[in-house]
Amino acid sequence: MVDAVTGHFEHYLAWTVGALVELVNTRLADVGIEERLCPDLGSYIRYGVDDPKALILMTSGIRSRRLAHAVAADLPADLETVREQMRFQIARLGVAEWRTRYSASAAEVLDLLDFTRVQNRSLLRTLLETGSVTVELPAITASLPARSGPLTLEPARGEPQPAPLAVYAGDQHIVTIAAQDHADLSAILDTGLAITVEIDDRADHPALSLMLPLADVTD
Repeated sequence: MVDAVTGHFEHYLAWTVGALVELVNTRLADVGIEERLCPDLGSYIRYGVDDPKALILMTSGIRSRRLAHAVAADLPADLETVREQMRFQIARLGVAEWRTRYSASAAEVLDLLDFTRVQNRSLLRTLLETGSVTVELPAITASLPARSGPLTLEPARGEPQPAPLAVYAGDQHIVTIAAQDHADLSAILDTGLAITVEIDDRADHPALSLMLPLADVTD
């Protein structure tokens, strides 16, 4: 029964409605009528959502319909319904807030981390090509605690997996990395490369730098 309902509503009905809407809108345009049927009606049926923001989430890699509804309902009503504005707003909350607000499971957190990453950017590629990468730290970190000794970048200690990335000086937690940078920085850590971690907090916006040892940097 589940397979039959899924096949009917997510495929056949959605495709048929989408094709019908396109034909009707074409006919309306031909006779000079300005009104149009919703061009995304088939997609709304396919993904089982009734909100433009939820539809963007579902078509951008969020696999949970429940999560898409919860996030869309939580976004500001006056927020522009475009992917980049939504990405920025959701990324500001961070992993811990996602779990609190949306009861996000581990798989749902991973989907949100992928959705909030900066598009068309590869920090790993930049690191390998130039030997270093820099990302801004969250705006709330204007004043960082005093620290000594080498810094490390690792999953936040004591947090459920997948944990946000954080910078430590020994046992001292210094700062948690912005959600939008998590996926790219995790890709660097997953390579096992030896990296040096530094924080420049002399500027108005503190920044995190990852560098390869000089011996590993190629011309």
